[in-house]
Amino acid sequence: MASTTRFARPSAFIRFATLAYGSIVAFASLYPLNIWRSPGTALMWSRLAEWPRYYTWSDVFLNIVAYAPLGLLFTVALRVRLAPIPAATAAMLLAALMSVGLELLQSWVPVRVPSALDVFCNAVGGLLGAWLALVAGETWLLDGPLARWRHRRLLPGARTDAALTVLGLWLFAQLGATLWLFGGGDLRGIVTLPGTVVNYSPAGRAIFEGCVTALSLLSVAAIIGSTTSERAAVLLAGVIAFALLLKSFTGWWLHDPGHPLLWVRPGAALGLGVGGALSLPLLRARAPVRASIGLACLVASVALLNAVPDSAYLTEGMRTWRHGHYWSFKGTTALVALTWPLLAALFLVVACHSTARTQPS
Repeated sequence: MASTTRFARPSAFIRFATLAYGSIVAFASLYPLNIWRSPGTALMWSRLAEWPRYYTWSDVFLNIVAYAPLGLLFTVALRVRLAPIPAATAAMLLAALMSVGLELLQSWVPVRVPSALDVFCNAVGGLLGAWLALVAGETWLLDGPLARWRHRRLLPGARTDAALTVLGLWLFAQLGATLWLFGGGDLRGIVTLPGTVVNYSPAGRAIFEGCVTALSLLSVAAIIGSTTSERAAVLLAGVIAFALLLKSFTGWWLHDPGHPLLWVRPGAALGLGVGGALSLPLLRARAPVRASIGLACLVASVALLNAVPDSAYLTEGMRTWRHGHYWSFKGTTALVALTWPLLAALFLVVACHSTARTQPS
């Protein structure tokens, strides 16, 4: 049921989620960002005015689906200052204007083709998202079962909302085309790093992969531990299970033929076991200690991931990745996986500093 109140209460999580998802949509629309050119004003507007000669229904569907969450988040965010109908109308217009702006910017990217059909589909997606926000979005996100669960199980405050946003980005990164389980911050594709610290061998790589998985899992556990003071292990188990489900879905959907268990390897199993066992005492540690250990584990996981040599199995596995309209999705998930350790490190630094100040002397 739609809310009957004129204004909604402010939510830090909605603000964080809107910023995060809007950034993801913008990058996906402009990927890749490494080559730019000036198309000329006439060409730019003529491309946007033309209806495309060739399109697929999957492109239409994905463009609508991509902007529906944006319309929903915009509406819920604007409900703080606007009544329901004006908020939904403004949200739909914002989504449409954002789409127009990004389509115009696509004219500077040689491999992207702006079109009026994309703008239309994005606007429809924004409209659907705004309608969902009026029907159930505010109820579910601010006052419904999810909100009640958040207030009952998690700690109050914007820091918990920031932690939930960081965890959401981590889950999104699991949709990426990589065989590294939970690993992020791979810099080898953009910078030249010194030689690897070990020679390649299947056993050695499995051990290093297990270390990366375990250390990454411990950093996630430290973030989850900052959100709740009870039943943190249950929440961690649920997040890890959902992450593995996303990994399996990616292997089934985006690889040809589908490989839902592409991530299942000895190193991943070792990392899950060790990381899960060590997470239990970490969750019970004092807040500053937990945040400090999580930060150290995060730094170590990124360092180890960039130290391990490339795997022939990894290279061969990526050959089965479906390209086409999933190309920008692959680049977007890769960017989130690359930048997530930085965001998580910033959160853990702030958490460590703030919890240390609140500890009794």
